Amino acid sequence: MVDRNMCGAERLRLFSSKELKAGESLSFVDKDSLLFFVLSGEVVVVAHNADCKRIRCNQFAFICPKYIYAGKVIEDARILTIDIFPSLQVHGLYPLDSLRGECSHIKYRFQIYEMGHVFELFLNYVYSCLEYDIVCNSFDEWKLGELFLLLQKCYTQMELASLFYPIVSKTFDFKTFVLSNYRRVKSVNEFAALAHCSLSTFKRRFIEEMHEVPGKWLTDKKMVDILDELKNENKSFVELSEDFHFSSRAHFSTFCKKHFGKTPQMLRAELRANYKYIK
Repeated sequence: MVDRNMCGAERLRLFSSKELKAGESLSFVDKDSLLFFVLSGEVVVVAHNADCKRIRCNQFAFICPKYIYAGKVIEDARILTIDIFPSLQVHGLYPLDSLRGECSHIKYRFQIYEMGHVFELFLNYVYSCLEYDIVCNSFDEWKLGELFLLLQKCYTQMELASLFYPIVSKTFDFKTFVLSNYRRVKSVNEFAALAHCSLSTFKRRFIEEMHEVPGKWLTDKKMVDILDELKNENKSFVELSEDFHFSSRAHFSTFCKKHFGKTPQMLRAELRANYKYIK
């Protein structure tokens, strides 16, 4: 299963269950890629080339917004979805990037897959757990691990590569992910959770791509960004504290004194004086 260290203070829910009525519209634009299981009923999805595909009871597909942008419920349906990310690592079981070698032999086309009986039983059980809120903090990790065990037993490597082709056919841009999201997190644990990989995997990838341990890199970036933001005199220290996820202005002040040897007020005054001197 996924390494339990992947979680921060709050876990990001990967599994979702829905009951949909006939006639309801679905939009996948600006959504994450997901595994889309139809446990009852029928849904039609529309590709960007205007091609339509019907996903019927006990069938599933991998929905990537790059290829599929909308859908409509044809018959009242029960749907189970699972968010899937390029960086997802099912610890000890199935890193998605292990499929990349198969992708060179594939000409991708959107496909509908049949559920085997065991697969069907498992997914209906997961749906019931979500419906009746029989879950715990480790639910997603456990069930994701079981899901990938079933995928490996029920489908060939080539079939799995075809299924996940949209996100494994090219390397996950880890560096771009880090630079785009570091301001959103308070800790390395939260960063690993946001990347949907274990803490150990995240640290390893971080060192490989950024050439520095994540904790020090985050602190150094925060220091640079704080100095830059302090130049903006329209922002109060309370606002800056909130922007950088400090629990209070006092905590923000403590950080500045620890890393700069000065309070935020002193730093702002010094930056103002230096700016006037340069002008």
